Amino acid sequence: MLPDRIDNATPNFEWANDSQTILYTTQDPETLRWNRIFRHTLGGSDDSLVYEESDDTSWLWLEKSLSSQFLFLVSAATVATEVRYLPASSPGQRPLPSCRARVSMNTLSLMAAIGFSY
Repeated sequence: MLPDRIDNATPNFEWANDSQTILYTTQDPETLRWNRIFRHTLGGSDDSLVYEESDDTSWLWLEKSLSSQFLFLVSAATVATEVRYLPASSPGQRPLPSCRARVSMNTLSLMAAIGFSY
């Protein structure tokens, strides 16, 4: 058993491809909104903030691509979604923004209808 411990994490997390790094979300203690993503390396003592969603109408979560090549940081509100990504093999990199900063839900519905997939 490893001595590593992560407190105050939500059930939303993803392992990087190095099998040593885990990214996880935390929630705001007052609003309970998932708003921060941290990086933890096994055996490390300090976790680092990867991304913080400052828009209090948006929720933040992690997903791994079907190919397992990317980690997606998804920030979504009622009318818009923003996706940032990291190569799953390089979890220490800074997240890169998607091609558009915020995409309306209508755009996402159209993308799904034409078969767009990550």
